Amino acid sequence: MLKFKADHMREEFSLVDKKLRRIVTAIDAVMDALYNEGAVITSVYRDDPRSTHYYYRAVDVRTRELSDEECMNIVYLMNLMFPYGKGAYQTVLYHNAGSGWHFHVQVRAEHDEEV
Repeated sequence: MLKFKADHMREEFSLVDKKLRRIVTAIDAVMDALYNEGAVITSVYRDDPRSTHYYYRAVDVRTRELSDEECMNIVYLMNLMFPYGKGAYQTVLYHNAGSGWHFHVQVRAEHDEEV
């Protein structure tokens, strides 16, 4: 079952893109089934128009209870199941953007052209 770092994120998550909700739910199920750890959403909306978070097309998921290898297994599986569909972009990234290692999960806008 999905958990949220802060209560306001639950409401924000209800506003995210439907495909993104399905992907995050799948990540939660895989984390639970394989590693007995549920997903914790740590970021949904950001007030920055340069970010996919601003458009409710991205969320961050905590990974600190998983090893790097376990995280990379999830990244590989999720990107196979849910390809981004535009160039070399990925749906699920495992990265440290300055606030610690985590999954960044994103979907492209419906009107983006495939490349």
